[in-house]
Amino acid sequence: MSVTHDLHTERLVLEEFIAQPRWSRAGLKVKLEHIDPELVDGALVGLLVKGLLIRDGAQTWLLAPCVPHLDTLGVLAPTSPNGSPPKGPDRETVDRILAAHRQAE
Repeated sequence: MSVTHDLHTERLVLEEFIAQPRWSRAGLKVKLEHIDPELVDGALVGLLVKGLLIRDGAQTWLLAPCVPHLDTLGVLAPTSPNGSPPKGPDRETVDRILAAHRQAE
């Protein structure tokens, strides 16, 4: 499994948490049925270690409080060239954040 693939899966998982900040492991695997469940597990653990997700019980995962604040600051969804906010997180920004955390490991 390559780093690029790990980052891709982490980004997809993180995007789901940005859209809905609370997921069960099983629910997330159903939502991301097109992704190997082991990759989803790996992404959950990776995002947990990086501090982007937190646990709430044995099977419930939550978006860390810092992530919505990053979005408020415009880090995840910066203003587009026409001045309006884009829909959803900026994928390149999310990828850079995940890559920086991976390099720091």
